[in-house]
Amino acid sequence: QMDLRNNFKKITTDKWGAGMLFNNDVAGDSKYGTTQLYIPLSYIHQLNADSNFFMSLGLQPGISNIGFRTNKLSYDNQWDGDAYNAALSSGENYSLLRRTYFDMNMGLVLQYQLKQKSAITFGASMAHLTTPRVSYFENDDIELDMKFNSYVSFTYPIAPKLNIEAEYLFQKQGKFKENVLGTKLSFTLNENNKQSVNAGVYLRTKDAVIARVGYNVKQWQIGMSYDVNTSNFNVATNRKGAIEFALIYIFQKEKIFVPKKRACPIYM
Repeated sequence: QMDLRNNFKKITTDKWGAGMLFNNDVAGDSKYGTTQLYIPLSYIHQLNADSNFFMSLGLQPGISNIGFRTNKLSYDNQWDGDAYNAALSSGENYSLLRRTYFDMNMGLVLQYQLKQKSAITFGASMAHLTTPRVSYFENDDIELDMKFNSYVSFTYPIAPKLNIEAEYLFQKQGKFKENVLGTKLSFTLNENNKQSVNAGVYLRTKDAVIARVGYNVKQWQIGMSYDVNTSNFNVATNRKGAIEFALIYIFQKEKIFVPKKRACPIYM
């Protein structure tokens, strides 16, 4: 994923953003794959140069391709009564093994800066606005449901070098929904090079507990999370969760300091 942000030439308080998101995932014996290419576009508005209120609107058009293979799959019909026999017909007849569709997402973010290092952020988005057809049997009644996301966070400095951040995420797609809430502490090691460490605990209600740790320095952000099931699904996972890593680099130009006030000349 890559994003960039720039200023408008004639509007100093607003900015525009653009990027590219590429995702490829292949899993299972069927090699079920998802390949996605999206172009995120955003517009960031500040009420005026001295305002603490920011608003950002975004659009994310893209193309998705999904598909699978059958050469390594086995079916009930291939059991000959004594053993698995690959020579027997599977009895399955797929109209399609691959589909490509256009997708569109959009979102809104509002942020109010209370004071230095303290802010309230709210975000909401809708994904799959085109409700694309995803059936491999060419059944147009089977669609990818629209997905709604909302996010709220509150950041506050509880000590000169220690910040606390509370977060809440809600997601809903079709009849499925997810609630994730938690708190993260961030400790500044060095202000000059933006060096800090953070750790937090989150809860995915009725499902899992998530632990997160991270390290930031200059434009680099490194993170790791691990979740453990607390629901009945732990029978399958044996309470062994999934570990995830994140590595982010932010391209940023050094700002040139221009003093707003100049010293009076010695000689008039």
